[in-house]
Amino acid sequence: MHRLKAAVVPVLMLALAVALAHSSLSVPQVSHFEFVWDVLLGAALGAFLSVLPSMAGFGSKRNALTGMLWVGGFVTMILVFYQYISLVTGVAIDSLSLIAAPSQRMRIVEGTMLGYLSFTAGRGRI
Repeated sequence: MHRLKAAVVPVLMLALAVALAHSSLSVPQVSHFEFVWDVLLGAALGAFLSVLPSMAGFGSKRNALTGMLWVGGFVTMILVFYQYISLVTGVAIDSLSLIAAPSQRMRIVEGTMLGYLSFTAGRGRI
């Protein structure tokens, strides 16, 4: 039964992630919603990556240092917030122009990092 669970759960999570990636959502009230959607998609993927080992039946350990993941999550959240504000207002700091306009792939990667760090720190298990 454990082998079946270890094989089926990742496939089901992958199917859910693919369904999320192929869905297109539009909210006209939110300015630049595609930016928000990419970050939310990445955060969902990060949460999937965080729970995948324990959902597949592999053990997870409590670690006293998982609270430090909040620091990385907070820095990533500030980065995403800065990018969104510079996208909406058009105002960017010259020395930070490299990170002010990320591509869609980078927004998903940043969202994945934000979701993984936050969800793993919230669970307190690695």
